[in-house]
Amino acid sequence: MKQIEFRRWEVRSSASSGALLIGELFFPLNKERNELESDSNESDNGSLKREKKKKAVRSSRERIASPSGINQPLLPRFRYSSEWIESGFALGADLPLENGIKLPSRGKKLFGFLADRALSPQSGSIFQSARAAGSKVMDGSEAFRNAGDMEMLSLLLPHRDAHAGGAEFYTDGVQAGSASRIPNESSSLESILYALHAEERGRANLKALIDLSSATALPGRHTAQVVVSGNDEKALTLRRYSDLIDAPLWREVFMRLARDCGIECVETRLADTMGARALFADRADRNEGRKRFTLSARTLSPERSVSYLGIADILNREGAAPKLDLPQVWRRMVFSLLTGAEDRGEKWLFYRTDLGWRLAKTHGFSPASGAARMMTVDGRRPLASLDDAIRLAPYFAMTLADAKAGAQEMRRVLSFWENRALELGADAAEAEMLAPGFEAY
Repeated sequence: MKQIEFRRWEVRSSASSGALLIGELFFPLNKERNELESDSNESDNGSLKREKKKKAVRSSRERIASPSGINQPLLPRFRYSSEWIESGFALGADLPLENGIKLPSRGKKLFGFLADRALSPQSGSIFQSARAAGSKVMDGSEAFRNAGDMEMLSLLLPHRDAHAGGAEFYTDGVQAGSASRIPNESSSLESILYALHAEERGRANLKALIDLSSATALPGRHTAQVVVSGNDEKALTLRRYSDLIDAPLWREVFMRLARDCGIECVETRLADTMGARALFADRADRNEGRKRFTLSARTLSPERSVSYLGIADILNREGAAPKLDLPQVWRRMVFSLLTGAEDRGEKWLFYRTDLGWRLAKTHGFSPASGAARMMTVDGRRPLASLDDAIRLAPYFAMTLADAKAGAQEMRRVLSFWENRALELGADAAEAEMLAPGFEAY
């Protein structure tokens, strides 16, 4: 048996009083990165200093046996605490609530609950650029010196307070995550926009990179920034040079249309800054500023490909109020059909209550310029038509009569989509680009 050295993290619930211990997470140490850092600092560190450092971090390291002869990448491990097994809930379909050390699902590098909070590689590169420019944001921690990419993106770079979901991670009593001050909308919005565009062009200076990395706390490409507005954190969408359309404006158009279609959405606000638009959205994983424990449909679904009926299965199996949430799933499914909105399993969030999972409010529809649908009805076939959606209504706790009436009203609302967009200042050429999505059905 080959012994592999791991860093041990305590996983605790930040959404419950007392930060209950969920379990232990083990990440393999990146020895190549550690040796590189050690070599670069050899002239500054004596042997005694290095020995003290080794003793200080020894308690956070653990050796776990790995079967010899198995050709697989070094993956993280997870183990539930006995207390959580007795009174908690599973952190996803890939982590059933049972004893023993577990690995991610076949073909995955992370557990689902970690993937739900992990920054994208594009966001992670902002922190790397900041460090290369002289920032100390990734210095001074033993974890930063020997962490692999997955540990960096899912634990070390997401903000320790403004991160997604409801889990916190500790090693040797130190909490994982960036401790940068979350920027304030009133004083930092223009600097964040400038920094974003400068970084895209490869011309960002150290100040711009620090401004941008301080706001980078959430997963995803377009909602990767977070700012404080008033007393609350808001997810911030800004237009990038690489965008084909004005993403903040069109997201607001889609959210307004969704509300008119009876879909429960987070509150949003469109603003102008430096001649560009910015969209502020309430966080679906917060309740009046308090953290909720959230997981995505991608994580809760046992199927490899998330489907609409698979989401219904989650609510029927573990939902706290399926009769209330299932009709919302149907409306969101029909909305994506009638607008061409992009839909993916990670965009569907569920928050935990004492009785089970509830469907969180919609936090952002993404208009898709292509005809491809990324979610299917049952894992195999796409939704064929509005009549097809109506036939499926009983699976979503709706009568056929209610589904017909709801579909008719949604179609009426969406017939005015272009007027709503132009009233907000949408470009006519962009509207023409998105028109096929609205006209297909």
